[in-house]
Amino acid sequence: MLGFIPFITGLIGITAFVLFRLWEAQRTERFFEQARKSLDSVAERLYRVMVFGEIPRHYRTKTATVLRFFSHHAIHTAVLALRSIERPLTRMSHRMRMSSSESKQEPSDFLKTITPDKKDGKSGVDSV
Repeated sequence: MLGFIPFITGLIGITAFVLFRLWEAQRTERFFEQARKSLDSVAERLYRVMVFGEIPRHYRTKTATVLRFFSHHAIHTAVLALRSIERPLTRMSHRMRMSSSESKQEPSDFLKTITPDKKDGKSGVDSV
């Protein structure tokens, strides 16, 4: 169900976009003509800059260094967070395991009704 909602939202969005483009083509004029032309020129310029490397070498190397620095610190922080919760989770898991093994209880009445060879609390020969 969780993946169904984004799927339906995306499907409705794509359908609305296609219908809008068809309606716009039928009218033979575009909405927000000037704004769209300026955004198209910005997109073309950005593409040229990214593909052909019109950014000066100094900025490209500095950007790579900064990105590497931030990604390193993000990963380091994530590792520290995992280490800080590792010990409490290990202790809690150990306590839960030990407390469940110490309390040897009889099988529940429900279990006794559905499995006849569990009435005395022991498993049968062929069971796991």
